Amino acid sequence: MAAIEKLNVNLKDATAIKFKRIKQALGLESDTETVRIIINWYYEQHREEIEKAIEGLPKHMWHLNLNEYGVLIWDPDIPPNGWAVQILFRPEGVICEHCKSENCKHIHFALSKPDIQEVIRKRRKEGWNLPEA
Repeated sequence: MAAIEKLNVNLKDATAIKFKRIKQALGLESDTETVRIIINWYYEQHREEIEKAIEGLPKHMWHLNLNEYGVLIWDPDIPPNGWAVQILFRPEGVICEHCKSENCKHIHFALSKPDIQEVIRKRRKEGWNLPEA
């Protein structure tokens, strides 16, 4: 049998008021059932983004260098002892030199970083075909 995980949540002020209004609108009496419905609804609305974030944004990578033409990311999972991966920003798109891909964990990681997002936004304003940051 899977382990049962319990969470206790404390809400106050505006958040508590919003929660009570949602609960009332749903016609529920149980706080637990209200939380369950909200979580299930949110998960269904954002399933793809949630799953992508879980599998695509390893927390152990870090970026080594950034300029207007790309970013160098360290991935310790690449054998034998980790590897520096170059992500290139080009007018026609972004590409990971290691994966030879426009959509990989290295790119997802890079796009999650605010300083990298800033460079991407700048290049998009210049007409480059880069992903939303």
